[in-house]
Amino acid sequence: MLENILMIIAGLAGLGAFVSILISVLKKIGIIKDGQSEQWYQGISLLVFLAVTVVYFLKVPIVWSEINEWLKLLTFVLGYVIQILGGQLTYNTIKGTPLLGFSYEKNEQRALAKKEAARKVGKEPVK
Repeated sequence: MLENILMIIAGLAGLGAFVSILISVLKKIGIIKDGQSEQWYQGISLLVFLAVTVVYFLKVPIVWSEINEWLKLLTFVLGYVIQILGGQLTYNTIKGTPLLGFSYEKNEQRALAKKEAARKVGKEPVK
């Protein structure tokens, strides 16, 4: 029984991460508005907790460790989706702006000037 309880707790922890990432995806899509994510998270978490509680007390035969592994997999998949959406958002935000004032052209000009100066120093006669 203790092992089942520990597996349920581990599954709920994995499910919490899954719900959090799901809410982030729904925010990116526009279904959840800014300032509403906490209410959504609490509501979804409560529904899931009630469902797990009902299933546990009705003694429905479930392998909780297997559910935990599925939740981990879904969390990774949604994490990948967030990575893609975040990358697109970042690209669209910084597109066309100089990043930290870095320019290859200026660095190439400096390198050429240093080479030219070194070449001139090497050609001058030693006194």
